[in-house]
Amino acid sequence: MAPVTVQAQDGFGKLRTDWPVTIAYNNATIASGNGVVTLYLPLSEYAGQYTVTVATTVKSQTGATVVNTTSLSVSGPTTYVVSVPSGVISASVVDAFGSALSSSPVQIANVASGTGTVTAEVLAGTYTVSAQAFGYTWSKTVSVARGQTATVQIVIPTAKISASVVDQAKGTTGAWPIEIIGPNGAAIAAGTGTVEAEVLAQDNTGAPLQYNVVANTPFGTYSTGAFTLTPGQTATKTITVPTAILQISAVDDNGYPINNLVSQVDVYFANGTLYRSFSSAPVEVEVLGGQQYTIKVTAQQNHVGTAQITPAAGQTVAVRVTVPGTAGITIGGVRIPIPELVLWIVLVIVIVIIVAILLMEYSNWRRRRLMQILAPPK
Repeated sequence: MAPVTVQAQDGFGKLRTDWPVTIAYNNATIASGNGVVTLYLPLSEYAGQYTVTVATTVKSQTGATVVNTTSLSVSGPTTYVVSVPSGVISASVVDAFGSALSSSPVQIANVASGTGTVTAEVLAGTYTVSAQAFGYTWSKTVSVARGQTATVQIVIPTAKISASVVDQAKGTTGAWPIEIIGPNGAAIAAGTGTVEAEVLAQDNTGAPLQYNVVANTPFGTYSTGAFTLTPGQTATKTITVPTAILQISAVDDNGYPINNLVSQVDVYFANGTLYRSFSSAPVEVEVLGGQQYTIKVTAQQNHVGTAQITPAAGQTVAVRVTVPGTAGITIGGVRIPIPELVLWIVLVIVIVIIVAILLMEYSNWRRRRLMQILAPPK
């Protein structure tokens, strides 16, 4: 009989107390323990060979759990070490900016899987690590030796897009819908005025992907056109809508303001289609720069004035529309046109003349009458 100690060690030389160890003789278990077993055994020259089995947690390339079985020959006191050639693979998936993609599946083929990261103890050898993100699968091959921790990082070739739509006349971000359109023509991100998204710069073959930014405004649909990105790039895209602002007011024939007399303001496109209509003045209306507009102002007693203008993009233009036939003065809150005022003056003059004539005739009549009364009788 001789004292025998059997130990289970991994590829790092660490005693593995989580690995069951059994010693068998003639297929019968004679001792067992976790990581280490100590006992007395008859010498092998009398009893023969013993079988030592270590059940590990190590995975092979096929996904099988490694079970190490060896023969033990006892010739005297001995410490028998069962060393399993294991290593560790630690895999993770990140974007091109180094940020972890914690929701992306990642796998060590046939061995283990996780989300964002995965770690597994494996038998020394070559393995395939893969990850899924943005609709594609990326893979890497890694070799791990006994006692090695192989760190594998799968970098997804992403980029960032920051886009906005600008109202040129106001110089501010327009409150209009804006979208980032992906390679398949579908919107991958949307916002109002601004939008941001992290996207793939390349597919898993390295081919660049195309994107577009589209803004839907009251003046039409505008886009940046197709563009590509490089991994790790932050692309800033701005859509500028070439707007202008018209500040419309009304004046009479003499250039005096008559906004309080305005009953309607209509703005027409060059083709005669009504664009906007208002029931008072002054008004401010945003239009598309570089296009011709006709402005029609209706004021006192349906007098109409028109003006045409083609504002430049980015400008604010004051438009004073002259309404013919509205020249006059305001008396007691009542607007009296000049022709009507002249008529009233002439009428007053005529009345004054008539009254003067009547007074003169009356005076002459009284004088004759008085003379008749005072004359001596005949």
